Amino acid sequence: MMYKCSFNDIHCSVNDFVPFTSFLYGACYTFNAALKNNTNRNILYANEYGGDGKLSIGLYIHSHQYVLHLPSGFGAIALVHGNTQLPNIEAAGIELAPGQRHKLGYKKKTTYLLPSPYTPCTKKISPNMQAMFEYYNNTNYGYSEMLCYQLCGQVYAYEQCGCVNPILWNGRKLYISSMNQVVFAPLCEFGKMCYKEKIGELLISSSLMKSYCSECLQECAIENFIIQTSSLSQPGEWEMEKIKQFVENSTIPLATNWSCTWQDEIRKNYLTINVVRETIPVASQYYTSKYGDIVQINLFNQPTIIISNPDFADYILRRNGKNYTLRFGNSLGLEYLGMKNKGIIWNRNIQRWKYQRLNFFQKALNNKLLDDAKYVSNDATDYVLKHLDKYEIETNIIDTMDLLRSITFTITCHLFLDLPIGIISIEKTKYYVNSIVQYFKAWEYFLLKPTQIYDEKQTNKHQKSIKQLNNVVNELISKRVMNNNCLFINSLLNALNNQQITKEEMNQCILEMLIAGTDTSSVTMFYFLLALCDRKELEEQLLKELKENSYQILINGLKESMRFKPVGPVIMRCTINDDIYNNTHIKNGTNIIINLVDMHRRNEYFVQGNQFNLINVEDKDLSNTNNEKNVFLPFGIGPKECVGRWLAKVEMEIIIEQLILNYSFKRANGTKTLEELQTRWDIAQQPTDPGYMLIQKR
Repeated sequence: MMYKCSFNDIHCSVNDFVPFTSFLYGACYTFNAALKNNTNRNILYANEYGGDGKLSIGLYIHSHQYVLHLPSGFGAIALVHGNTQLPNIEAAGIELAPGQRHKLGYKKKTTYLLPSPYTPCTKKISPNMQAMFEYYNNTNYGYSEMLCYQLCGQVYAYEQCGCVNPILWNGRKLYISSMNQVVFAPLCEFGKMCYKEKIGELLISSSLMKSYCSECLQECAIENFIIQTSSLSQPGEWEMEKIKQFVENSTIPLATNWSCTWQDEIRKNYLTINVVRETIPVASQYYTSKYGDIVQINLFNQPTIIISNPDFADYILRRNGKNYTLRFGNSLGLEYLGMKNKGIIWNRNIQRWKYQRLNFFQKALNNKLLDDAKYVSNDATDYVLKHLDKYEIETNIIDTMDLLRSITFTITCHLFLDLPIGIISIEKTKYYVNSIVQYFKAWEYFLLKPTQIYDEKQTNKHQKSIKQLNNVVNELISKRVMNNNCLFINSLLNALNNQQITKEEMNQCILEMLIAGTDTSSVTMFYFLLALCDRKELEEQLLKELKENSYQILINGLKESMRFKPVGPVIMRCTINDDIYNNTHIKNGTNIIINLVDMHRRNEYFVQGNQFNLINVEDKDLSNTNNEKNVFLPFGIGPKECVGRWLAKVEMEIIIEQLILNYSFKRANGTKTLEELQTRWDIAQQPTDPGYMLIQKR
């Protein structure tokens, strides 16, 4: 029985679950399954109610009611799966013991295959599969390659044996092509071997597989959930009385000697399950919402303080920022990435970090470059838009993220690497941009995963991505046009010639300029365009204002996009020397996580914190560094603030102005609204799915 249920701290009930029957576990229930033609119950997204996707369920299993001799253990079985995926709980279910509070932390990985003619993938649901789905109470499940093979095995077993695999009892309504009719097949007896032998015969025969299973192609979208489990003992003494009342008020008979043994019975039968997205930002949000705006925990076996208190955050970043210029991260991962003691993003050698930041990045990002950036951003946008058809997945529907990244990449190459606009073809630009995207995935893998759970296959894959982007850097250096106007690349080359930096340091500085200059601004602009798609009045006001050479809505719209979905959801720091803040002692080596997502959503600082509304940022100034209570920090603040913040502001404003003046945008091909959009919370908050939009000339 379900004792309690909440999703993002909002109560849920049995009505939010869809029942189905498992041949192995009996009665099962699915939360948040996609349903057909249902207007009364919508899919819940992870950011629903302003939360981060936490499902919490308390269960009492009544083990004394189990059928004697049948169960091999007592507890619950859980499975995290996509809401259009058939729950394969028999093969992938996780066993959860009573007397525990279980945490299932998950990461979702989706692999997309191109449709025909590029790959033979399919979404087509066969009649046999559709018949099986009818056992799952109006759920809108999609095509499954594994299920397809199971069902063609059922058809062959029926034709050869006159019955089907009894384990797949819900796959017995079959279309038999040789008979041209649908049959309700009888189940074979467990002891008889015919169905096993015939299914084995099918699987090893290429001719039979071609005849019976030719429809079983790869899915076009493959969803995998990577689960990490942990648990604590429970319930606490303070919970016992409430659980006792719940059990006694139920209609299920009490266990023998309940009045004497009820405490033991509760410990033997009660469990809770917390399902959460498992990343550092989500962990931060979880602890902040549960324990307040200053939380001390042990993360990855290291002391960690999670902060969403603006004054404490300002102390760490600005007032005593020199003591917090390091970032924490996996040391071996930094070596894999080439970031160990090189570049400026994750360089833990303070002297080398200061030298490279001051002499190459800050020196290059001067007022002259910001003036040049206005014209370069305009020209780069023009150049990429002339090749708009290269970004179409079908007529007038584009991959918006790919388009925006190509524009910012072109700007970065011109301003910092002496590469004239147009010298790199659009095809090559898209290849380079994809190399940056793959590098980000490697970055998140190596920095956030504990070394002991590195997977050999994944490690090799991400190492290839790192090597690929380093090859891109070398290609770009070789393409540069020699002149004395580009301060960034010229300063690096002069320092290399004077043996002030190594070749590896120079390449890492260029690589970091590419990834920082290309990705973060593009994601913010995508969020703003997505917001405009569902706010036609705001779009019309923006268009009118831009035609009048006014920019307040544009500026506030970009600021609100950075507030509502900060590309950097947390700021990570590491303490250099022992410190103290308001009686909170901070030891050398303590990890600091500043939770921007929580800080940027608080209603005491923002009028409508959990909604996208420009009123939230009308009085927020990106350059405000004198207020001791900085509540709006999309670029950070202090000695380690984003070095390219003013360039990002200039290029985003120019690009969005040109796009909105010339084109209209609408969501397409299943792209979700800004509020519904699924994002990946790792080091950066990015969309998990492609951002397709219909783009039309005004």
